Amino acid sequence: MKNYSEIAYAGKAKLAHGYPDLAFKPDGYIKNDEAISVMANIIQKNYFNFDVLRQYKDYESIPEWALYSYVKAKNAGFIKDTEYLNPEGYLTEEDA
Repeated sequence: MKNYSEIAYAGKAKLAHGYPDLAFKPDGYIKNDEAISVMANIIQKNYFNFDVLRQYKDYESIPEWALYSYVKAKNAGFIKDTEYLNPEGYLTEEDA
């Protein structure tokens, strides 16, 4: 499997867990929701104020599996104050 060592490391370090259906998609471009999920796994503090996402016009398009990750990333200051989160968009070099 391509990138096996990187994938195995991410799993052991608990940075990436795969999708709810246990799938892992290592060969595609990274979407914003996937990147946010990995970043949120680094954040040790727990956040429970989901209202911080309501300022974004597309917050309802966040996949359920990524919702808590967005809350953690927003509260930790990883997400910019813009109008849209674009969770299904692909991660750009600038955003990375």
